[in-house]
Amino acid sequence: MYTSESTSYRIGSLPDGWKRIDIEGGDLAFSNAPKDSTITVNSTCDERKMKYSLKALSESLIVGVKDKKAESRRETQIDGQQALSTIYTGSLDNKPVMIETRVFKKNDCVYDFTYASSPAGFDSGAQAFDEFISQFRVL
Repeated sequence: MYTSESTSYRIGSLPDGWKRIDIEGGDLAFSNAPKDSTITVNSTCDERKMKYSLKALSESLIVGVKDKKAESRRETQIDGQQALSTIYTGSLDNKPVMIETRVFKKNDCVYDFTYASSPAGFDSGAQAFDEFISQFRVL
């Protein structure tokens, strides 16, 4: 469970190999060193952010990724709300990367999730990311 001044939510569990790490500027982050993958969760409760489209909010999560390209984009649901899932490719620190973002709005807050991995290892962590998000609930 995560609680801030503005929101509280319950997160899902991750399989063995994922460890919580400290992150600046976000709520929670997890790393899987053997797979060179990370998962982040963040909430922003600001009325001004509510005006932005899910696509714009998703794009804001990958600032700093070079040569970025949206490979796929689909609507989905998180905690009963409309959400947007986007998979990007690009490079970060001169290394190829694949990033999946999922973004949704609820109760004047924006919630976003990212899963980042090397393109070769991306599929091996995608299931864990799906299951993690499927258990997410705003309290």
